Amino acid sequence: MSDEVTPVVTPTAPVAPTVTVAPVVETPTAPTTVTVVKEAPVYTGSSPIETAVNVFTQSVGIDSTVFQNALVNALNYGDANLIDYAALTQGLDSEKAAQAKALAQSLFADTQARQATAVQQAQSTVYNLAGGEANWKVASDAFNTSAPDYLKVAVAQLLESNNVQHAAQLVLDTVRNSGMVNTQQGVPQVQGGTGAVQQGISQAEYFAEIHKLNKETGNRSYAQGSSAQRLNQLNAQRALGRQQGL
Repeated sequence: MSDEVTPVVTPTAPVAPTVTVAPVVETPTAPTTVTVVKEAPVYTGSSPIETAVNVFTQSVGIDSTVFQNALVNALNYGDANLIDYAALTQGLDSEKAAQAKALAQSLFADTQARQATAVQQAQSTVYNLAGGEANWKVASDAFNTSAPDYLKVAVAQLLESNNVQHAAQLVLDTVRNSGMVNTQQGVPQVQGGTGAVQQGISQAEYFAEIHKLNKETGNRSYAQGSSAQRLNQLNAQRALGRQQGL
């Protein structure tokens, strides 16, 4: 018996295919740049000296109200000696303090001059409406003495809003149509026409209607829209009422 050798077959492990994987390279994202635009300060004032004050306060890093506070008493009493230089120059070196003082003095003088001009313009306005200074004095004295408080409040509101012309017109219309002043008292211009109205009203009725109109109008001007039309109508009705003996 011959010896036979049975061959041993060893299975070969499968060979995995070689796969080349390229590395993933992430492209970095550039950071977003936020541009902050700083708002430029406002230097321009209502006059050259106010502009100079604005430039100065911005340059030295103080608030512009420092000048206002330092000048408040001086302006109220019309006395430059009352400028509060101590508060104005607090924290400033000698050179900046000298500049601040000079600016304060110039601002005081400029404000005084502008206030004087405003007063002159206001006087010119009311004198023209009344027909002269003497006529205005008679009319304003009569108004201050006899006009109801609500009308005085209305005039004060108009003055606070710098509406001098309408305030003066309301005073003149009131004394004209209430009979407070007549032609014999030297104010002929406060005598008005009756227009197209058919029914006159008494002084009490006139004041009552003016009171209603004042409440309806509030802080608005009497010289525009329906308020102006209503006021003109009331003035004409009161003028007719006076002619009718009401």
